[in-house]
Amino acid sequence: IDGTYFGGGGFSTSVLDTKTSSVGGGAGFYRMASAVPGKFNQGLRLALMSKLTPNIGWGLAGKILWGENVPGQEKNIKDLDLGLLFDYTVIQFGATVRNIFGGDPSYLEQSRELGVGARIN
Repeated sequence: IDGTYFGGGGFSTSVLDTKTSSVGGGAGFYRMASAVPGKFNQGLRLALMSKLTPNIGWGLAGKILWGENVPGQEKNIKDLDLGLLFDYTVIQFGATVRNIFGGDPSYLEQSRELGVGARIN
């Protein structure tokens, strides 16, 4: 369980469990002050992750974001994020695709994004 307070009415919480099963799940919620005084942007995320092989893992997260970015303009986004991790003892490679369905660049800059990375253990 993780919790973070951002100040100014913003906070996030999340729960993740991979200790009791090879399949993990997570849930998270966040709330942050909007650019519109007295309004908030909020988000909810549900995630599922597992190993395909002893060296390859994946994760899929569904999310919904809602709030007011511009006075009088309510917005919401429903989208998916996908991640893969390759672990080869000495080195790890990972990739993520955020907003598989395209997101909405006009709301919280939620565009489709691709991220890749590696690290040496």
